[in-house]
Amino acid sequence: MSLITYIEPMNVGSIFIGLSSLIAMFVFVFIILKIAKPVWKFCEHFYYKEIKYSILEEKILYDLAKEKGINIEEELLKRNVLEKQRKSFRNKIEEEVFDKMFPETKKK
Repeated sequence: MSLITYIEPMNVGSIFIGLSSLIAMFVFVFIILKIAKPVWKFCEHFYYKEIKYSILEEKILYDLAKEKGINIEEELLKRNVLEKQRKSFRNKIEEEVFDKMFPETKKK
């Protein structure tokens, strides 16, 4: 075994192949981004539109139920669709500590 290892000189063709594959990858990524951006914007637009319609629908439903004299929250609690939030001991202690630390602030 020799102490000096033989290092082959760099092949010029492999440099050009590497650079061309790098450029091809950049072009490929650019094309994918140009296609994916409008699709992403369309999905965002559709999602925001659905959120707006659901908020509007919920508001109209609550107003209509109020008009008819129906309490939706109570009905949901009766049918076990919605659970009543219960205060935990820890939250109660945290509120008391906060009130003692900052007595001048008022709760909303």
